[in-house]
Amino acid sequence: MSTHKGFCLCQAVQYEITLPGEGEQQLYSICHCKNCQKGGGSPFTANFLLPAKNMKLTKGMEGTDVKSYSMTQTTTGTPMTRYFCPVCGSTLYGKLAANNAVVIIQTGSLDDPIDAVMQPTQEIFSLDRREWLKPLDGTKQVEKWFE
Repeated sequence: MSTHKGFCLCQAVQYEITLPGEGEQQLYSICHCKNCQKGGGSPFTANFLLPAKNMKLTKGMEGTDVKSYSMTQTTTGTPMTRYFCPVCGSTLYGKLAANNAVVIIQTGSLDDPIDAVMQPTQEIFSLDRREWLKPLDGTKQVEKWFE
Protein backbone atom coordinates (compact mmCIF):
# COMPACT_ATOMS: atom_id res chain seq x y z
CA MET A 1 0.00 0.00 0.00
CA SER A 2 1.39 3.36 -1.00
CA THR A 3 0.59 6.80 0.38
CA HIS A 4 -0.04 9.90 -1.73
CA LYS A 5 -0.48 13.51 -0.68
CA GLY A 6 -2.73 16.12 -2.19
CA PHE A 7 -3.74 19.71 -1.65
CA CYS A 8 -5.69 22.60 -3.08
CA LEU A 9 -4.16 25.30 -5.26
CA CYS A 10 -3.34 27.60 -2.32
CA GLN A 11 -2.33 24.67 -0.03
CA ALA A 12 -4.72 25.79 2.73
CA VAL A 13 -6.29 22.31 2.66
CA GLN A 14 -4.12 19.21 2.48
CA TYR A 15 -4.84 15.51 2.63
CA GLU A 16 -3.26 12.09 2.37
CA ILE A 17 -4.59 8.87 0.85
CA THR A 18 -3.38 5.34 1.29
CA LEU A 19 -4.06 3.13 -1.70
CA PRO A 20 -6.19 0.14 -0.70
CA GLY A 21 -4.62 -3.27 -0.54
CA GLU A 22 -5.34 -6.18 -2.86
CA GLY A 23 -9.06 -6.98 -2.95
CA GLU A 24 -10.16 -3.76 -1.21
CA GLN A 25 -12.54 -1.35 -2.91
CA GLN A 26 -10.92 1.05 -5.36
CA LEU A 27 -11.76 2.39 -8.79
CA TYR A 28 -10.01 4.89 -11.03
CA SER A 29 -12.35 6.33 -13.63
CA ILE A 30 -12.84 9.23 -15.98
CA CYS A 31 -16.28 10.83 -15.67
CA HIS A 32 -17.91 12.80 -18.48
CA CYS A 33 -21.23 13.51 -16.70
CA LYS A 34 -22.66 17.03 -16.77
CA ASN A 35 -22.25 17.43 -12.99
CA CYS A 36 -18.51 16.69 -13.19
CA GLN A 37 -18.15 18.99 -16.19
CA LYS A 38 -19.78 21.87 -14.30
CA GLY A 39 -18.19 21.09 -10.92
CA GLY A 40 -14.71 20.65 -12.37
CA GLY A 41 -14.88 23.39 -15.01
CA SER A 42 -13.58 20.86 -17.53
CA PRO A 43 -14.98 18.39 -20.08
CA PHE A 44 -14.29 15.51 -17.63
CA THR A 45 -12.86 14.67 -14.23
CA ALA A 46 -10.42 11.96 -13.23
CA ASN A 47 -11.77 10.35 -10.06
CA PHE A 48 -10.34 7.77 -7.71
CA LEU A 49 -12.83 6.02 -5.44
CA LEU A 50 -11.54 4.41 -2.27
CA PRO A 51 -12.70 3.65 1.28
CA ALA A 52 -13.13 6.87 3.27
CA LYS A 53 -10.94 5.37 6.02
CA ASN A 54 -8.02 5.53 3.55
CA MET A 55 -8.20 9.34 3.32
CA LYS A 56 -7.39 11.86 6.02
CA LEU A 57 -7.16 15.61 6.07
CA THR A 58 -3.72 16.70 7.24
CA LYS A 59 -4.46 20.44 7.12
CA GLY A 60 -7.95 21.83 7.50
CA MET A 61 -11.22 20.46 8.86
CA GLU A 62 -14.54 19.75 7.17
CA GLY A 63 -17.08 22.43 7.99
CA THR A 64 -14.53 25.13 8.81
CA ASP A 65 -11.48 25.04 6.53
CA VAL A 66 -13.10 22.73 3.97
CA LYS A 67 -16.46 23.84 2.62
CA SER A 68 -19.03 21.65 0.92
CA TYR A 69 -21.77 21.87 -1.65
CA SER A 70 -24.49 19.23 -1.68
CA MET A 71 -26.32 18.39 -4.88
CA THR A 72 -29.62 16.53 -4.89
CA GLN A 73 -30.25 16.83 -8.63
CA THR A 74 -27.39 14.77 -10.05
CA THR A 75 -26.90 12.94 -13.33
CA THR A 76 -26.87 9.63 -11.46
CA GLY A 77 -29.89 10.41 -9.32
CA THR A 78 -27.77 9.87 -6.20
CA PRO A 79 -27.22 12.99 -4.05
CA MET A 80 -23.57 13.94 -3.70
CA THR A 81 -21.51 16.41 -1.69
CA ARG A 82 -18.40 18.05 -3.15
CA TYR A 83 -15.72 19.34 -0.78
CA PHE A 84 -13.58 22.33 -1.72
CA CYS A 85 -11.22 24.97 -0.38
CA PRO A 86 -13.09 28.19 0.44
CA VAL A 87 -9.95 30.26 -0.27
CA CYS A 88 -8.99 29.13 -3.79
CA GLY A 89 -12.10 27.14 -4.74
CA SER A 90 -10.28 23.91 -5.66
CA THR A 91 -12.53 20.84 -5.55
CA LEU A 92 -10.69 18.09 -3.69
CA TYR A 93 -13.09 15.22 -3.10
CA GLY A 94 -16.70 14.15 -2.93
CA LYS A 95 -18.97 11.73 -1.10
CA LEU A 96 -22.19 10.07 -2.22
CA ALA A 97 -25.10 10.38 0.19
CA ALA A 98 -25.91 6.71 -0.38
CA ASN A 99 -22.46 5.55 0.73
CA ASN A 100 -20.47 7.77 3.10
CA ALA A 101 -17.91 4.97 3.53
CA VAL A 102 -16.46 5.82 0.09
CA VAL A 103 -14.64 9.00 -0.89
CA ILE A 104 -14.12 10.21 -4.47
CA ILE A 105 -10.75 11.92 -4.87
CA GLN A 106 -10.26 14.45 -7.67
CA THR A 107 -6.92 13.10 -8.86
CA GLY A 108 -5.79 16.46 -10.23
CA SER A 109 -5.39 17.58 -6.61
CA LEU A 110 -2.82 14.89 -5.85
CA ASP A 111 0.74 16.16 -5.50
CA ASP A 112 2.16 12.93 -6.83
CA PRO A 113 -0.40 11.51 -9.26
CA ILE A 114 -1.33 7.86 -8.86
CA ASP A 115 -0.85 7.43 -12.60
CA ALA A 116 2.60 6.00 -11.91
CA VAL A 117 1.03 3.00 -10.17
CA MET A 118 -2.35 2.69 -11.95
CA GLN A 119 -4.36 3.97 -14.89
CA PRO A 120 -8.09 4.68 -15.24
CA THR A 121 -9.98 1.46 -15.95
CA GLN A 122 -13.18 2.96 -17.28
CA GLU A 123 -14.86 6.07 -18.63
CA ILE A 124 -18.35 6.65 -17.30
CA PHE A 125 -21.09 8.74 -18.90
CA SER A 126 -19.29 8.28 -22.19
CA LEU A 127 -22.50 9.46 -23.91
CA ASP A 128 -21.71 12.95 -22.57
CA ARG A 129 -18.07 12.89 -23.75
CA ARG A 130 -17.21 15.87 -25.93
CA GLU A 131 -17.06 14.94 -29.61
CA TRP A 132 -13.42 16.01 -29.95
CA LEU A 133 -12.32 13.67 -27.13
CA LYS A 134 -11.49 10.11 -28.08
CA PRO A 135 -11.90 7.10 -25.75
CA LEU A 136 -8.81 6.27 -23.72
CA ASP A 137 -7.08 3.16 -24.97
CA GLY A 138 -7.67 0.15 -22.76
CA THR A 139 -10.57 1.62 -20.76
CA LYS A 140 -14.05 0.18 -20.52
CA GLN A 141 -16.63 2.55 -22.02
CA VAL A 142 -19.77 2.90 -19.90
CA GLU A 143 -22.56 4.99 -21.37
CA LYS A 144 -24.04 6.04 -18.03
CA TRP A 145 -23.32 5.11 -14.40
CA PHE A 146 -21.02 2.28 -13.28
CA GLU A 147 -21.63 -1.21 -14.63
